[in-house]
Amino acid sequence: MIKSQKRTLNLIAVALACAALAYLLEYLVLAGFRLSYPYELEWEEGAIVDHVRRLLSGNNLYGEPSFEFTPLIYPPFYYYLSALVCQICGVSFFSLRLVSFAASVGSLAVIFRFAQRETGRALYGLLSAGFYAALFEQGGAWIDIARVDSLFVFLLLSAAHVLRFYPSTRGCCAAGALFALAAFTKQPALLVTAIISAACLYANGGRGFLFFVLGFTLPFFGMTALFHYLSDGWYSYYIFDLPSQHGFFAVMLRLFWTRDLLRPLPVACLCLALYLGLSWLDWKRADANEKIKLVYYTLFLSAMLAASWTSRLHFGGASNVLLPAYAAISLLWGTALHGLLSRAYAGSRTSVSDTTDCKVAPFAYLIYALALFQFGWIIYHPARYLPGASDRAAGDRFMQVLASIEGEVYTPDHGFLPALAGKRTYTHIAVLWDIMRADDNAIKRELEAEIEQVFSSHRFAAVIVNNPALTFPWIIERVNKYYRNRGGLLEGTMVFGQINYSELPQKRNPQIFLPRR
Repeated sequence: MIKSQKRTLNLIAVALACAALAYLLEYLVLAGFRLSYPYELEWEEGAIVDHVRRLLSGNNLYGEPSFEFTPLIYPPFYYYLSALVCQICGVSFFSLRLVSFAASVGSLAVIFRFAQRETGRALYGLLSAGFYAALFEQGGAWIDIARVDSLFVFLLLSAAHVLRFYPSTRGCCAAGALFALAAFTKQPALLVTAIISAACLYANGGRGFLFFVLGFTLPFFGMTALFHYLSDGWYSYYIFDLPSQHGFFAVMLRLFWTRDLLRPLPVACLCLALYLGLSWLDWKRADANEKIKLVYYTLFLSAMLAASWTSRLHFGGASNVLLPAYAAISLLWGTALHGLLSRAYAGSRTSVSDTTDCKVAPFAYLIYALALFQFGWIIYHPARYLPGASDRAAGDRFMQVLASIEGEVYTPDHGFLPALAGKRTYTHIAVLWDIMRADDNAIKRELEAEIEQVFSSHRFAAVIVNNPALTFPWIIERVNKYYRNRGGLLEGTMVFGQINYSELPQKRNPQIFLPRR
């Protein structure tokens, strides 16, 4: 009977490992196919490429808002790193996706190593890494695309790893510097750094905390001051002032926890809550190392959840902002499973690696069964995120029409593609939306006046809009005022659009507008 129980539990453990490995391989294969897709996988990818092209041309990213070019509200580290890759591989979606793909693989490696070091077993590292790969769809299929998010998460995880396992003053300083790079990639790193610094203070004392603060403040504030000076203050406007003027999506106070976390991750959330809750109840009996570990994990998880939650609260925060929360949950997933199983065997003569004790086998069955259920609960069909022949054909047709139009063309939903067709690129509609929904009326009025003049003068031979019903109202009003809709650009049932964005239907027949004469 005991041998049978051990064999069954081992088979379940193998099934878990196979599920994790399958998700990892699925992501790697899927990302491999998506890397070289010549058109956008996500709405703002083209705008990101335009930022890198601007850097490579020697122009400043951060200047007064204009219809010609206005930057997104992100710090520039991803752009600079992508520019280096573009100098080797050429300017393309591939080059920027390569940066994100490498960062995502780095995140998987850090998560694996983290859980392996904490548990002493590669199995739990594999379960944690596989779980993050399994969340590809839940995270909006963002981790391999030309956006800042994968690099941002990789830097956060790397900083957290250094802070946890290298407690020397050098380690604390290096962790602070990595957090600074993360904040120079995306602003929520500031919140993560502030919360997790308390763990550094508890674990490493005042000296370690001082080096952590110096490692963060010197590069971050030094680079911020430099960019502020070089841009005549516009850098601070885009990175700090403008995001603070955007409204809040109050319903996400609840939906973040119910729809984004509990609905897709019921078992993972339960296991983490049980593991941390039971550990805190045993605080008095824990040794110094266990207390440091508990404080660190509690603050790390809280910091990453807070970063995702506050970003989700901002109106326009899409599923990409969930990646820090999902990365933290994945990182702790294997450790929590190991910790719960260790508690089950604490009162017996067996260990987690020896499942022969029939008294605790039922609890082990439950933990393993729930873990298998969680992996199965988030299964997704990869074909949904894989560009097909029809997608490429529609993109080719879009580019043929774009190149055939004599004169300039404005494509508010597409950056970079006009450049491939020999046309100029202009500010992406998402960026205009960031400016127009802010509170700074003087800046808005100047930009509105410029755009009114551009459309009223019929600068463009054509305007191509993905979906007029979903385009920013102020812009489509100007388009309709000075241009007339001549119908779909594509032929027959062809549709063209991004592959990723699951929150709105994006694949459609773009509408072409010609000047009213």
